[in-house]
Amino acid sequence: MRMCGVFFMNFSWRSFVICCPFLFAALLITLGTAPVSWIAYDRIPIPFVLPVIFFYAVYRPMLLNVICVFLLGIYADLLTQAPFGFCSFFLVLFFFVANLKSRLLMTFSYQRLWLVFAGLTFALDVISAAVFSLLTQMPFLYDGFVMRYVLVLMAYPLLMKMASRLDESVGLG
Repeated sequence: MRMCGVFFMNFSWRSFVICCPFLFAALLITLGTAPVSWIAYDRIPIPFVLPVIFFYAVYRPMLLNVICVFLLGIYADLLTQAPFGFCSFFLVLFFFVANLKSRLLMTFSYQRLWLVFAGLTFALDVISAAVFSLLTQMPFLYDGFVMRYVLVLMAYPLLMKMASRLDESVGLG
């Protein structure tokens, strides 16, 4: 009888542990889409989730897999009111590109990994902004694009550290 309770307790903990990266990324999407009055660009969502997706694509692709990234993109689409599937497509594309060379990226130092992330994020932001301006017939806003890019690059060290601590604290690191 006691063994059954221990099994279910371990099963529920294991399920929670597996959901932690997804929940953390969903929280970052929510924080990134919240209007912030201390910056002039409060209508532009800040993709704070990109460093977390990058971390899990390189180091733990089984914890935050493609299906989870797709669902995060759908959630981001709903929050940002973007064309349906827009955020999903670019988050999945970002995950695949980072996961494609994950064995090579694992050997990089922290500084080189940050530079790879900066280049990948820049390319993704330029492509997504161009596609978004074509889909919505709105002009491309350079100032908001630059501000969003700089904020994500500044948040990269903190979010990578938080993702690695989360990975270690749940016992999978």
